[in-house]
Amino acid sequence: MMRELDILFLFVFVLSCIFVLNQILGIVVSIFSDEPKQINYTGWDKISNYFFISYLVTYVITQIL
Repeated sequence: MMRELDILFLFVFVLSCIFVLNQILGIVVSIFSDEPKQINYTGWDKISNYFFISYLVTYVITQIL
């Protein structure tokens, strides 16, 4: 049972890392483009931002402490 949870947590962690890197890359590309575009987030984007970024921050905090 614990092994399945470890795999699930690893999946969520990797998904969070990829999502956050994708968001950062999108922001950087927008900043350095000739015509910076406004970034608009839909409902799902906002929810996933909060979930994945909070999971990533929680993981980092638990590893430090």
